[in-house]
Amino acid sequence: MKDDAVSALEYTICDLCGSSDFLAVMNDIADTNWCLGGRFTLVRCRECGLYYLNPRPSRSEIGRYYPETYLPYEISSRLVRYAKQIFWMREKRLIRRYVPRGSAVLEVGCASGEFLAYFRDRYKVYGLEMDERAAREGRRVYGLDIWTTTFEEFVPTEPREFDVVMLRYVLEHLASPKAALAKMRGLLKEGGYALVSVPNFESWDRKVFGTYWHCLDAPRHFYIFTRETMARYVREAGFRIVNISQSAVPNDWIGGVRRFLNSRGWTTTGKFFSIKNPLLFGLALPVSIAAAVAGKSSRCTFLLQKSENRLQ
Repeated sequence: MKDDAVSALEYTICDLCGSSDFLAVMNDIADTNWCLGGRFTLVRCRECGLYYLNPRPSRSEIGRYYPETYLPYEISSRLVRYAKQIFWMREKRLIRRYVPRGSAVLEVGCASGEFLAYFRDRYKVYGLEMDERAAREGRRVYGLDIWTTTFEEFVPTEPREFDVVMLRYVLEHLASPKAALAKMRGLLKEGGYALVSVPNFESWDRKVFGTYWHCLDAPRHFYIFTRETMARYVREAGFRIVNISQSAVPNDWIGGVRRFLNSRGWTTTGKFFSIKNPLLFGLALPVSIAAAVAGKSSRCTFLLQKSENRLQ
């Protein structure tokens, strides 16, 4: 990384407990997806066990690590979208079990709106996305209502309160998960629900791939969670846990191989290892399902309900 980029790194204390006592657990981590430079360190708080990047890119620097080709911003092909919807069925059924038809649903960090559009047949859906390109595609392709700003600066017009707020694979990108969960709580009606999906440090594929783990994704992911650290976060934010589930995600295993190849400079071969490759998808599916069943998938989803009081 260039000297000016290095100077744009910032040190931070633990967001969960406020401690500045940490232990480095992964060193010399590179951006093995887009190879945009820099070396980073994942640390573990000695007090509460939270894993986080330290130091990390400053707010002025982090934007360069989200190129136009950042995958969540892209509109998937019909085949890939159909495959995704098979995996999304569990989350949709879960929300339908608790939330009546016609309720207001907000997805924070909705990107191009693929997941949000999947709920439109039952709910009034709204999106929030900081990237204008992705939001514009969501409006054009799916006709969605998408606000364009950061979550920290977001002030809704109408509705001002929601029955459900979804934060899927976004919390790890934010400067302060604690502040984000507090804001989510403020956006919800009394008794409303939050759907929060995060990377799981205890996953099998993290142990297999190490610094090439797809869900590590440094430096875009500032935080990596365990069930214990998430449980403390949500309890202190004023939520109760309704359900915890894990997802079978073949792309995380495929992505780990691609990142390893990229780190060796074999980027042309690495392009073969894509979720768009049906052969690799099929090969990675069984181990992905096994990891999810064993509770060792790389992605964990929490359904939370807003409590009447904090720290319940």
